[in-house]
Amino acid sequence: AFGLLTKELVIAAPLLFLAHDALVEHKRPQRILYAAYAVVAILILGLKHFAMGGVPSDFIYPYLISPLRPDFIEHLWLQARSYSANLLLAQWTAPFADSATVAAMNSIAGIGLFAGLLVAAGILLRRDGRFWLLLLLGVATWLPTSFVYLSERYLYLPSVAFVGILGLLI
Repeated sequence: AFGLLTKELVIAAPLLFLAHDALVEHKRPQRILYAAYAVVAILILGLKHFAMGGVPSDFIYPYLISPLRPDFIEHLWLQARSYSANLLLAQWTAPFADSATVAAMNSIAGIGLFAGLLVAAGILLRRDGRFWLLLLLGVATWLPTSFVYLSERYLYLPSVAFVGILGLLI
């Protein structure tokens, strides 16, 4: 609950706890516990909305990209391409660059390598619940922040998930 007061990214935590119980511990989910997580998340987010005066956050293009914009899918592709090139090819992305500059700076090979490693890990580790938990960690912590324009500070947890998958492969 306290985490939700600081960062909305924590909204993924109950989903990750549930996945951990099911995939790693092989336990049946405790419905009351996860219902409580959901209620707390809704209450905290409602409280934040009320505290901010009910004013929706302004999506100031290009720093915050609304999921309702027609070019949002292109934005996600560009983010994935930039992130994978940064992580696997040590390529640098200029802050606040326009999409054409970011696309020119980052090789498509990064996302190919990233996808290839994930597919190989999925084949080799398909029966290991820890792989699926780490994959969920990567996706569940990246998607809620995907509307932010290429902010690397939000990529720490997805990077931990990816490195954890590499560790399982080794």
